[in-house]
Amino acid sequence: MLSRCRTDAAFLMRALILYGIIGLIASGNKSHADAPFRVLEAMAAPELDARFQRTEGWIGADGNYSVEVTHDRRLWFHSDTWIGRISDSQRVDARLINNSVGVERISKTADGSCEKGLNNPEEAPTIQFFWNDRKTVPQAIFQPEDGHGWFWPFGGIALEGRVHLFLWKMEKKDGDGAFGFQPVTVCHGEILNPLDVPTEWRVRQKAIPFCGVSQGTTVLLGSSVMAYQSDVMVYGVRERTYENRLQREMIVARVPQLTIRDFSSWRFRSKDGWSHDIADAVALVDSVATEFSVTSIPSSSTMKGGFLLVTNDQFLSPRIVARKSDTPWGPWSDAVTLFSCPEAKEDKDVFCYAGKVQPGMSSGNEFVISYASNAHSLAHVIHHPTLYWPRFFRVRLSDLPE
Repeated sequence: MLSRCRTDAAFLMRALILYGIIGLIASGNKSHADAPFRVLEAMAAPELDARFQRTEGWIGADGNYSVEVTHDRRLWFHSDTWIGRISDSQRVDARLINNSVGVERISKTADGSCEKGLNNPEEAPTIQFFWNDRKTVPQAIFQPEDGHGWFWPFGGIALEGRVHLFLWKMEKKDGDGAFGFQPVTVCHGEILNPLDVPTEWRVRQKAIPFCGVSQGTTVLLGSSVMAYQSDVMVYGVRERTYENRLQREMIVARVPQLTIRDFSSWRFRSKDGWSHDIADAVALVDSVATEFSVTSIPSSSTMKGGFLLVTNDQFLSPRIVARKSDTPWGPWSDAVTLFSCPEAKEDKDVFCYAGKVQPGMSSGNEFVISYASNAHSLAHVIHHPTLYWPRFFRVRLSDLPE
């Protein structure tokens, strides 16, 4: 079976980092404007779920960030991943590794707006999963060069034939059990040859100097990454404990695409505009999960454009909510509920998280959103293999009449 001591701790720590179980999320959402849009339709997308459902080898993961590197190739970056098999409705001979990669073959319509084959399994895109299998036991694809800790991959972007990926580094700390780990920093990972097999990738790692833990404040960047004009918008979180409550805020950096590895060119949204000092970064939204998405909204017959922030609502809520803004940095509207994850309603031991838009799968006013389902008990995940498979739903939005 699996190494239960190591797996229990890593599994529980991921839930702690994602949801702030150490403290309570600060209550109340700071709203800047009434919600300017409404949900026309929201429905589960089982045909997308099915792409990730396997019974041998790769048998589930969370994280689930995607990056399109060519018109017919999409990369999936997964965090904690189950490797093993499913038999008699449970995971057996299973091992939990810290990350894996999926390579998806995609086919789009002539205008590039949507994928073919969603209603025809014979034409549906296919995914091949990769992990490091050069040793006797499965290992993660991305591993810290210094040999300490592990990586969880977050947002990424393809630029000039390379993929720039944000790798959150975790390490053990003093103590045992679920609290024996902590985020250390975020590394910028540059995949030099993303069209090759992931096990043959050459990855340059560079610690981001703005990230880490200092004087009770944690800064982690890469929760969402988006191209904007000639720049890259890198979103992240700033966490502080105030009166025994965890406060998590969304912040954003702006960096020219051509100098993304030059950290001196990074600027942070401040109250006066943009600053090179991260201490000047202002909170754009005062309640987000660590995994979320900010994506552009194409102008359509029902929406005039803008930007959409999608995140799970506060503290283990099954609700996935969205806010809209005319600019990538706000001000952001009130939160509007998009979807309520059914798994959490059906089983009190289950929680859902990591709600985010998959931009390459979305078009017009229809957005494809993924999320992860998990359980407070590791045994529950082992005996319920449909948990930890990525889940998807579609939502159609419309601006409100002016």
